[in-house]
Amino acid sequence: MNTPRFWQPSDNGTTVAIESRIDEFVVHGMAAAGFKVVELEDYNWHLGSVQLVWRDFETGQLHGVTDPRRLGYAAGF
Repeated sequence: MNTPRFWQPSDNGTTVAIESRIDEFVVHGMAAAGFKVVELEDYNWHLGSVQLVWRDFETGQLHGVTDPRRLGYAAGF
C-alpha cells in the first residue's frame, strides 16, 4: 500500500500524474517516451486508499493495514 502510484487523466493518453516518490529514472523515461508528467505530492489522496483486516487461516491471527493516503486505522476483534 505504500508503493508510489500514478494516474492517467482522460486526455488521449498524453499525460501521467505521478506521486513524487516514483524514481527519477522512471519520470525521465516517461517524459522521453512522450508523456507529459505531472508530479503530485508524496501521497496523493486522489489515487485511492485501502483499509484492510484479514485473518491468517493457519494461525488464526488477525492482521490489519491502512493506506497512508487517508485518515484511518485497521482494527479487528
